[in-house]
Amino acid sequence: MPSETKLTQVLQAVRTKAQTAVTKSIVFGALPPDDGISMALATGASDETYLDKGQHYHASVVINAKSANQQDALEWLALIHEALTLTESYPSGTNWQITNIESSELPSYIDREQNKQYLYGSAVRVYYYIKKGNE
Repeated sequence: MPSETKLTQVLQAVRTKAQTAVTKSIVFGALPPDDGISMALATGASDETYLDKGQHYHASVVINAKSANQQDALEWLALIHEALTLTESYPSGTNWQITNIESSELPSYIDREQNKQYLYGSAVRVYYYIKKGNE
């Protein structure tokens, strides 16, 4: 099994930080389970490359919720956005550092499924720096 990439570590750190805001378990994937929350990488790119080959990136991360109670789905996402965007202390690891997280799509209604689950969606943009090397 390959070692975990820095991108994977960044996404895991975002999920861990988001998890502090809600009691529901956040799973990886585009669609959440019934009465649940999910998170998935949507898009991203390198913003800058430095002389030492370190790079600053941005990644769009979708965060979705489903619930039979419309207010619950909205509230879960709102709490997660607050936890991710209002913090002054971002996670870091070996050769990577999250520098900022901002709301790019506020929580909003998407659909109501046949099983009466309301689907709400949102997105955050995660800015992070990766330093070259494995030390």
